[in-house]
Amino acid sequence: MSARRCLRKWGGAGLFLLVVLGATVTVRADGLPGEFAVTQRWRDLFWTHSAVNNAAFLTEENYTTMRLGFAPTVGAQFTLMEAGLSVPIGLYQTAGVSWLGNFSGSYPRTEISGSELVQTDEDISTSENLFLFTYAINPWNRLSVGANVTLVYQSLFPELGDEAKTNIGYGFDLGATYRLLRHPWLGIHLMGLSMQNILAPNFSVESGSKESYARNLKLSYAMYLLERRIEVGADYDIKDFFSQADAFKTLGAGGEYVDAAQNLETEFSFRLGVWLLRVFKLYAQFGLGEKGPEGEELPGYWGFAAGMNVPSVNQGRDLEVLYQFNNMLQGERVLSHTIYTRVEVGKHREELYARRMARLLDASPNDLYNKALTLYHQEKYWDAFFIFGQILAQFPDFFKNDWVHYYLRSCQEELDMREASRDGYEHAIKTYPQSEVVPYCDLGIMRINYRNGNNAAVSNQFTKLNKMSTPDSLKHHAYYLMGETQMRQKNYAKAIQLFSVIPASHPSYVFAQHSQAVAYVLSNNMQRARESLEAAIQAEVSTPEQKEAVNRSLLLIGYLFYEEQWLSKAVTALREIPSSSYYHEDALLGLAWTAVKAQQWGDCLTAARNLQKTSEKLVLQSEGALLEAYGLLMQQNYSEAVTVLQMGIDKINKASAPDEDQLAVKGQKYQNDRIGYNEIAESAYELAMARQSELVVSMIDSLHTRQKSAKKEIDDYLKYADEFERMKFFARNIETVKSDMEYALATAENLKGQKEVQQVEDETIEEQQDLQQEIEKIREEMEQLEQEE
Repeated sequence: MSARRCLRKWGGAGLFLLVVLGATVTVRADGLPGEFAVTQRWRDLFWTHSAVNNAAFLTEENYTTMRLGFAPTVGAQFTLMEAGLSVPIGLYQTAGVSWLGNFSGSYPRTEISGSELVQTDEDISTSENLFLFTYAINPWNRLSVGANVTLVYQSLFPELGDEAKTNIGYGFDLGATYRLLRHPWLGIHLMGLSMQNILAPNFSVESGSKESYARNLKLSYAMYLLERRIEVGADYDIKDFFSQADAFKTLGAGGEYVDAAQNLETEFSFRLGVWLLRVFKLYAQFGLGEKGPEGEELPGYWGFAAGMNVPSVNQGRDLEVLYQFNNMLQGERVLSHTIYTRVEVGKHREELYARRMARLLDASPNDLYNKALTLYHQEKYWDAFFIFGQILAQFPDFFKNDWVHYYLRSCQEELDMREASRDGYEHAIKTYPQSEVVPYCDLGIMRINYRNGNNAAVSNQFTKLNKMSTPDSLKHHAYYLMGETQMRQKNYAKAIQLFSVIPASHPSYVFAQHSQAVAYVLSNNMQRARESLEAAIQAEVSTPEQKEAVNRSLLLIGYLFYEEQWLSKAVTALREIPSSSYYHEDALLGLAWTAVKAQQWGDCLTAARNLQKTSEKLVLQSEGALLEAYGLLMQQNYSEAVTVLQMGIDKINKASAPDEDQLAVKGQKYQNDRIGYNEIAESAYELAMARQSELVVSMIDSLHTRQKSAKKEIDDYLKYADEFERMKFFARNIETVKSDMEYALATAENLKGQKEVQQVEDETIEEQQDLQQEIEKIREEMEQLEQEE
């Protein structure tokens, strides 16, 4: 096999080495100077992490990254190594240092005698060390450029008859990348172009002539899909493209060097990788060799790699160990093995930049930001909204503007400006695609879609949030919303599965446990329903909403105990619900019925009377009157029972089922109110982005009055719609309660009449007894008078 000046550099030992490497080494088969650097396949999996391939790729590194590759070849007699460190600088720059080594073991020295090789007793070895100092920058939009300054130190096999010698050379590489696409679904697509050794290291060889490293022109394409779960890469190399024709020599039959045909050496390589479960990585590799320096067919190769990348144990940063196997596609079995390690350390470049800028920037935007956050957490969303807008308008380069965008739109969400908030979240995601605010914005969009009843959109947002990079707290919020969406669609098994994932420490836990209990009830699994309700009741709660969820769970478990005849447990649960709770009237109703079943008529009267005083719903007031009448009847207080029932019947005769037509009219008005409220939201955003002045402040105050009025109209409708469904449920009991009251009234009047008749009879008997006693007394007195006479 011929090679450009290879034999002239290594003499007889070089010929032996080429014979060995040509048969067994995948990375030096063609013998170009510096082949271990320009050939990539032995370190193929460093393709976008190594500055050796393309210095511009380092701008894709967001953490300080260390890498090490180790490839023993030819029975471990030759060793190839790469080590490197890349360090992000600010948002758009990266510096790095790399080292490549090529080492041989000891071999007997050979000399050429005529056309034969003669082995001597002397052992010789060789080594090459390549150091690269890298700088890369993203100067404009999607374009990145980078450069390597290289230093080569060689300890070569000796010339024929000479001692071993060392060489030092310097060189320069240049590379560029362009990001074709970055899309949530279509992935990341990068195109790269690099020129290795564009200024090649030069060395002195025999007879004072110069030898230089081979140059390489590399075209690369990288594609990452599904959050880097799939990666695809391809490279096309044109090697030694600057060499002069007289540099191509081969060994003639008589041992002399003769001219060889000049022919560019090319190579195509391809790799496909998958990342399973965010832990295991698998790669398939192949390469196609084309024409060599003399037009000969060069072998291709195939290979695979496997290993692990476990960011879950490295705080979300890569921690990778891989093994690679390659097999050359030629007659003899030619194999190579490589071990890779790569680890990311430190903080993300955006976080480092933000911290540095925080120390340098003027305190004014920081003060405004802190003031706005304080108002936000005090739930003064209108005032906070305009301060966040002021920061964006006056300080467009503020280092926390990604969070400012999020809180600005979150204020609108809290003010129920749904359309404006959703559009703003989407804009923030597009503006800051790499920011940590992205999942927060996605969750905001999911909440708004849930409130709007858009189940398909909720499912789409859940898919975006259900990934390893999403913080657990946000992911669990998404699980809860998706579970409630499944409840709407009556997919109770799926809802239970989603609710069960939410941990007890999460704010949504108490709500999830209650909804899970409802799903179990609807699935006719009362035991599991009680377990979920008990978990909700025992949850640690702090907000009014969480406390009310506990009250709701107490109500439901009380009713379940009632149905299962555990009356004392039902009373205990229902009495836990405070009078300030929305569910207090439902608890009083349950307590009254429980007392009836337990025949505790005093408790029944107390609960029934409190229900009539507490509830504003005619149906519940009437049912309370019915329960009070039951207690009075059992105490034989028929007259008062009749009075209570007559008043109750008067009330229930006034009750009627909710009017669907009225709901439709109010719903149409609500839609019109929404349109007007969206216009208020747009006007508010325009004023927030305007430079503050007395006129702007006056317009904001005027708009606030309109906003509060419109918000009240919207809130009133939403409350009416919620109460409509509740009243619609109770309306089904109107006729039942009315019928029961009429029957109870008839019974009470009958018992009252019987009691009055009995009282008359008792009075007559008593009068007769008194008369008889008087007669007996008179008779006795008359007999006494007769005896005295």
